[in-house]
Amino acid sequence: MTDAGLGRFLDRRTLEFVRTYPHPIERVWRAITDPAELARWFIPTTEWEFKEGGAYRFHDDDFAGEILALDAPRFVRFGFRAAAGQEPGSFFQYELTVVDDGTRLRFVQYAAPGRTWAGQPEGRSDVPWAGGNLGGWHEFWEALAAHLDGVPADSRLPPTPMSALVADWVGKMQIEYRMDPKLGARIRIGLRREERWAELNALYEAIINETLPPAKERF
Repeated sequence: MTDAGLGRFLDRRTLEFVRTYPHPIERVWRAITDPAELARWFIPTTEWEFKEGGAYRFHDDDFAGEILALDAPRFVRFGFRAAAGQEPGSFFQYELTVVDDGTRLRFVQYAAPGRTWAGQPEGRSDVPWAGGNLGGWHEFWEALAAHLDGVPADSRLPPTPMSALVADWVGKMQIEYRMDPKLGARIRIGLRREERWAELNALYEAIINETLPPAKERF
């Protein structure tokens, strides 16, 4: 587990990712706050009142809440709406800082007591995290880097047997059935991102077990 890009736990309930992107702070801020840009590398929004106290909602009611704090273009904190599976006090936030080689992004997510995600490592009900939750964030930061650089989200990932198979299938569909090239690219990228997420899920499940020893008592 030596990859410096891996997320880390500040404590049992607080997760941190740090990335540096070679782009101005205003460009990175726009990528993480503009709904049109979020739809390209993250998740489409269905509600977006980008102001302190404003409501936000991504693809469903489980990923929704209120903007708790805002200091553009450096800081924003999103609180989760009290709903099934969500505990008041849970939040995620972005902190942007200008550095010599671009913009440093620090992402923090806090899971309040009682908050869990589906797919937790087997027998680990004592931690709020799941491999898919951590792996999903990690893959998003890779996709954000590609988006900021203007290249396809899968262009920097090493080829795999599955990615070669998908690329071959898309090529045949474009020739035999005149599939729109843009649709073919979306299918290829989407499936490769899903494959990458699955790879990261397994990695982070192991990290959870290695980094967060089982608690003596459930909390």
